[in-house]
Amino acid sequence: MFKIQNSLKPTSLLASLTLLAACSSGAQDQSVEVHNLSQTGAVSQGQTASIENPSCLTSELDDELLVALNEARSQARFCGQDYYPAVGAVTWNCQLEDAGLAHSIDMGTNNFFSHTGSNGLRVGSRATQAGYNWTMVGENIAAGFYTVPSVMQGWLNSPSHCSAIMSPNYEEGGVAVYIADNADYEVYWTMVLGKPIP
Repeated sequence: MFKIQNSLKPTSLLASLTLLAACSSGAQDQSVEVHNLSQTGAVSQGQTASIENPSCLTSELDDELLVALNEARSQARFCGQDYYPAVGAVTWNCQLEDAGLAHSIDMGTNNFFSHTGSNGLRVGSRATQAGYNWTMVGENIAAGFYTVPSVMQGWLNSPSHCSAIMSPNYEEGGVAVYIADNADYEVYWTMVLGKPIP
């Protein structure tokens, strides 16, 4: 999880570079799960991805991700040793999804797993490039998960990722999934949460 706060003063950076990855097992065929992801809205290598989505139409996968995110936020929980009360739902934001998609594509295409993109940019810069005007943004990344429930559970099991999900400061979110061909992981996920400028 990576958080940035933006204000009129110099940018303050709060970072937790805890990364979350789950290696896909070579002993189990994941082709059905990958097919299901691609059929419900994940972008696959070789597909043309629309990074700019002016109409903000959500896919079946987007809807499933938003429901899972808001279900998690609706339940009080411990993230590590820190207690978080239930918080309000976030709304889907296509600009945040676009920022996440750009990063998931970058990780899958360039075969790396990091909050820092291959161009050196971090979540705040990606959100700004996607047209999102923000006061706070945060990012969770994951790789190797094949279903929405498994990636959400992975994030909730990680204290820093869980705390981003449970933060009452976030009002909007977007999650993007990219299916790579020749990378260490077959599936790359990026969740971007944000609070817009009022």
